[in-house]
Amino acid sequence: MGPLYNKMVLILLNTNAYFKKVIPEVKAGIIGIVVALLVYFAPGLAGGGDQLGTEMLNYTFPIATVLVIGLIRWFFAPLCYATGVPGGLFSPLLLMGGILGHVFAWTLNLIGFDLNPMAFCAVGMSAFFASTICAPITGVLLILEMTACWDLTLPMLIGSALAFFTAQALKSQPIYTALRLRIPEVKQMQQQGVDVLQPPAIPEKLS
Repeated sequence: MGPLYNKMVLILLNTNAYFKKVIPEVKAGIIGIVVALLVYFAPGLAGGGDQLGTEMLNYTFPIATVLVIGLIRWFFAPLCYATGVPGGLFSPLLLMGGILGHVFAWTLNLIGFDLNPMAFCAVGMSAFFASTICAPITGVLLILEMTACWDLTLPMLIGSALAFFTAQALKSQPIYTALRLRIPEVKQMQQQGVDVLQPPAIPEKLS
């Protein structure tokens, strides 16, 4: 799901570039109308996702609610980012991971397991972070810091490792790397033969 989410962001960015002749104010206005409707009918689903993510870590939502939230956020967050509306990627990524963790636990519970959706929400956040940003240890430490659920350390490590290696097997670039490669100056450096993905060499100290 991480590579699919990354691809969704890039596709919407390309779509937005295709409509570059449309002035930004018009695009922002269209998104504003959509956001206003969402805030009016479901105010809890708007925003970056911090509050909703916290609630999912503390309460068990009905699966129908989780699925509706997931479908809306799957398209809504990348759409806002692609059109330049404030919101970013970081918090929406964590929320989407929590949603997927809920769905995963619910699916296994249907066949006889007795899993805690809130625990899998935390595991899902770290795993989705690992698959989209390809930084599994950072994701685990981040969610541990947020939740202080130290008994979930091993499940988070296993889930994040599996998610990371799955993304690598699918040859999915980390989302921030893919976004960096879209910068015109970086593209120009690539055309000049510069390996833009390698860190710059540290100059030797002057004697």
